[in-house]
Amino acid sequence: MKQHISVRLEPAMLEQMKSSAKQRGMTVSEVIASAVASYLTRDDEQLARIEILSRRIDDNHSTVLSAMDRQLIQLGELIAMVLTEPKQTLRPTSSSSDMAEQIRAIQQRKQMGDPR
Repeated sequence: MKQHISVRLEPAMLEQMKSSAKQRGMTVSEVIASAVASYLTRDDEQLARIEILSRRIDDNHSTVLSAMDRQLIQLGELIAMVLTEPKQTLRPTSSSSDMAEQIRAIQQRKQMGDPR
């Protein structure tokens, strides 16, 4: 059931409303009701978009944290392997490629079950 309400407008705005209503073949009341409905719907759509974006951010945040946790665990395992290597097999490294080669060798031994 529709209810009547009073809306007070500046004279210039009322004339603009009357002109807009006439162009659309509507009454001023219909134009106001349509504008209010559009305004309320727009807010609902914006809220829905904000909620979707917020959920996406939360999901992405969880994914990033999980990936970082896995990398941290792997790094810890690698550090433990390097520290348990016998001292005589470790040679001073002169470059990052030498270090990468040592790490690959340690990882291969780990996969083969070699405790060294």
